[in-house]
Amino acid sequence: MYSPQNSLLSSTWDLLTCEADNTRNMEELIHFNDQLQKEGELTNLNEQFLERKLDELENIPNSRPEIYWLTFARLTELALFCAGNYADNEYFMGVGDLLFNPRLIKVHIRGHAKPVVKKRHGALSEQFCHLAASQMDVVPWMIQNTLLETVKEPLLAQMYQTIESSGFFAHWYLHSIESRMVKVADTSALLAVRSLWHEQNPQEYPRTMSESERKVVLEGLCRFDKALFQELGEDILRLISVNSCKTKYLIG
Repeated sequence: MYSPQNSLLSSTWDLLTCEADNTRNMEELIHFNDQLQKEGELTNLNEQFLERKLDELENIPNSRPEIYWLTFARLTELALFCAGNYADNEYFMGVGDLLFNPRLIKVHIRGHAKPVVKKRHGALSEQFCHLAASQMDVVPWMIQNTLLETVKEPLLAQMYQTIESSGFFAHWYLHSIESRMVKVADTSALLAVRSLWHEQNPQEYPRTMSESERKVVLEGLCRFDKALFQELGEDILRLISVNSCKTKYLIG
């Protein structure tokens, strides 16, 4: 039988349960940020570490959106820091994996029940050449008999898309992420061309760079730091301790 007392007890229980869940979720976010602070050193940063951390974060319930998204931004800052370091040190495969090369592509083949996972670092024509009548027929065969499905986008590209579509972030910060991604690509292109040119012209371009060339290279480096990563962490601490505290990273 319905009674006001039963209704009140039920509402109170629901409220207490909700508050307990919110407290637990907040504790998870605080712990995640503590671990990110401890583990986010350059020696630890690589695609596997970043992907694992992203999976951990996405499994934390989003009960405090402003804290969650600032935490997401901190992880994105680490990904940018990693990508910039890769570019500056001419680790072009690492840059490509974070920015351009999907983490998982499935190839659906006509007549096959299950798709085949594309080898991440290799040409499709090499992987499936054994299925075509001849080496010359590989590309036409693939066009007619295969369909590519991108299951996992490049990590940094996916993180930017998630931040952009969240609707929480200020325009200047979205522009900051995008401009640094472009910088990583530009630096990689500059150093890749320079390395190729030196390799092909060892006499004309010795190991020791001229002063003008050195200036061009130094100006083209990313040289990213973790200043925004640290600032985002400070904003999170303030938002936790003072609910009315605002942050320049978020809208409103």
